[in-house]
Amino acid sequence: MNHLRAPAASPREPVRGIGLVEALIALALLTLALVGAMRWQAFAHAAAGLARERTDAVELARQHLERLRVSAALEPEPGVEAFSDISATEQTVSGQTARFTLRRDITAGATARNKQAMVTVSWDDRAGTRREVTVRSVLDGALPAHSAALIYPSWPSPVAQPLDRHPDIPHTAYHLGNGQSAWTPAAHGTTAGRAPTFVIDNTSGKVVSMCATASFGEPPTDCQAYQGAWLSGHVRFALDDTPYPAQANDPPLPFGMRLELDAPVGSATCESAAHRDPARAERFARYTCVVPLQTGNRGWSGRLSVVPRGWSVGPHRTDKQICRFSTDLDASGAVDRNEEHPDRYAFVTEPLTQQNFLVVRGDQRCPHSGPPPHNDASVDTVPHLP
Repeated sequence: MNHLRAPAASPREPVRGIGLVEALIALALLTLALVGAMRWQAFAHAAAGLARERTDAVELARQHLERLRVSAALEPEPGVEAFSDISATEQTVSGQTARFTLRRDITAGATARNKQAMVTVSWDDRAGTRREVTVRSVLDGALPAHSAALIYPSWPSPVAQPLDRHPDIPHTAYHLGNGQSAWTPAAHGTTAGRAPTFVIDNTSGKVVSMCATASFGEPPTDCQAYQGAWLSGHVRFALDDTPYPAQANDPPLPFGMRLELDAPVGSATCESAAHRDPARAERFARYTCVVPLQTGNRGWSGRLSVVPRGWSVGPHRTDKQICRFSTDLDASGAVDRNEEHPDRYAFVTEPLTQQNFLVVRGDQRCPHSGPPPHNDASVDTVPHLP
């Protein structure tokens, strides 16, 4: 009888796991990481709070300086703080993020019309550390309304446009009702035959087309594209023994205007008309010319002359002498810019206004004067031969 044997048991494989030491090390590393993240978050939160406090402090200083600029005036006025009363001061202000102390220090400026202001804003941050910011500026004694004039366009751009159109457009032009105006020079202009009618853009003041002669108020017909530039000014007469250009109010004599172009692409069209202002007891004549431009608006060059009608230019008492209002506006030592009214114009692309003349007796000299005061017209004249 055979006895059955049980199979021999195989050796048990060892079981591997995480020991206590290893778990403690991992927990320690995780704790360090969490503590570092929390500290970094706290640092970022404190930095953000300090940035907000600093922004509020700078804004507080800026607003304080702006209030000084708005209220300051050289002399006391109702509701306006006198400029002389602005002095050093200190005050406490409750802000959105902290309680601030604002200190203002004032020192005299380079002139009596300005002062140097230094505004220091200090506060304690969340950690109890003392912080401060300083803003410096210069205070002017003029009211802000006076300084606001600096934002307006400078000459020759107008603040307001007469007749709702560009000021270069002659006042005798009439509206066409489509954003354009039409202008026909008077019959006594220098152009032979009947003068054409020019169509002008009201916004830019540029001549856009030339048409057949049209009756006043009627839309022109038979038009063609045209590029032209304006040339205008006044002619005054001072026929006394001592001519004063600033008070030249003698009745204008008949005259015309002639513009000789160096490279003509057509003839200039001009008109002249006498005017009288009874309210100011002034008498003068005004001329206006349209000068053709070459293709591409490369400008025109030439010489403008006053043409006598019924009187002569010469050195005798019964003659007349033509003078040109001209001055060195840019102090370059020469009349070398078109707007300075030179003897000859060169490469003119923009409208020229106030190109004025003065007529005196033939036995008199053209009046001479020094540079004009600020914003005043020049009364300096030089001889201008026909």
